[in-house]
Amino acid sequence: MRLFHTLVPGAAGLVLLAGIWSSTSCGSKSKGLPASKAPQQDVILIVIDTLRGDAIERTHTPRLDALAKAGQQTLAWAPSTWTSPSTLSLLTGTHVREHGWDFPFPDKLEPGTRYPKLKDHRTLAQVMKKAGYTTLGVYANPMLSRKLGWERGFDVWRRSSDYKMPQRLTKVLRRVKQDKPLFLYVHYLGPHQPLNPSAKAGARWEVDFEFLAQFDEGLKRKHIKNGTQYGKDQYYRAYHAEVEDIDRRMGKIWPLLGERLDDALVIVTSDHGEMLGEHDVFGHGSHMWDQLTRVPLIVKGSAVLLPEVMSTTAIPDLVTRSVGIDHTWPEDIETTWPLVSQREGMVAVSGDGALRGIWFDPDSRDVEVYNVEDDPEETARLVGIPDRAEVHMVRQLFEMTRPARVVEAEQGELDDETKSLLEELGYMGVDDNEGSAP
Repeated sequence: MRLFHTLVPGAAGLVLLAGIWSSTSCGSKSKGLPASKAPQQDVILIVIDTLRGDAIERTHTPRLDALAKAGQQTLAWAPSTWTSPSTLSLLTGTHVREHGWDFPFPDKLEPGTRYPKLKDHRTLAQVMKKAGYTTLGVYANPMLSRKLGWERGFDVWRRSSDYKMPQRLTKVLRRVKQDKPLFLYVHYLGPHQPLNPSAKAGARWEVDFEFLAQFDEGLKRKHIKNGTQYGKDQYYRAYHAEVEDIDRRMGKIWPLLGERLDDALVIVTSDHGEMLGEHDVFGHGSHMWDQLTRVPLIVKGSAVLLPEVMSTTAIPDLVTRSVGIDHTWPEDIETTWPLVSQREGMVAVSGDGALRGIWFDPDSRDVEVYNVEDDPEETARLVGIPDRAEVHMVRQLFEMTRPARVVEAEQGELDDETKSLLEELGYMGVDDNEGSAP
């Protein structure tokens, strides 16, 4: 991922921002929210599900590019490699080790158990609401309709789809009063399977729509498991076309925010990445590779200088610090080092974003070490003692300063609606190890 920090100061910055919004929005800003009379800065936090950190370098994303040029962009790590634990971390400012919600995909749960709610960690929405903000959350990933704790503190928590996001936001934004600041959380499904890109983006990526037409709901990893090389190629192309689609759709919500957008704190990131054939794996199953932990982080409207590497667990601190709310989070900008991701007891750590240590066996201290600057696909395992000692020390320091917590599953069964939603996302009945990649 190309790293840079570009700040746009003073009047020149305001002129540049005005040009960016007018050139990337779809409609007149005058139809959106009027300028805020609230003393605090508005906050727009956008999560694009399953967006790996290097995808925006390969795709045509003018709106994300404009945000980055108007603000800051840095390397970020997701605290887990699937939506539920990672989003809980992002909204509570805690690592998975700290909040303890470390469960597998639903079809891997022990029979007779279901996910518990995370009730005792303060959420970003709760802090913003206490500070006087109107707190609105709209999400397209149906997993977030399962109220596991992320919804706490939101005045509105509503499901939408990526396509219908502007209509849903038009309705919920009616709650915004001119004298109150806004905290808006938008969670797009983005390039999460099933993949069904638009004709325009698909044409740019040479997607074979006759091939995709075989699959009623879109292309899923189960459709290409043990398939042909052609299927692998089409998954890769459709994924990147979906990234371009979500950039275009994101631009459609700018006019709804109207004049509030000019001075707002805008943050765009992801909950985790996606495997696109590396290690013969597709999707984001039980793995800890760099393509899953590395995500983009773009920030516009903050005077807080981002570190060169940081965890998305520091986003709550970034928000409250940027808008002047006095609140102490478990993880903050200063303590965002080291980078740590956890999945079902597996752990990946890095001190600088380049040298990575991965413990694939939760019950073993054996570590695999890679340097993703020299070996981005992590195919050449490093065996030198200094490299291994470094990642061991990084993990030891992290665990010494963050007490471990384990949250137990609840007794009960997944209801039929949840099973249907999870099947829709491709979370049910697919082996994480794809075997011979198509």
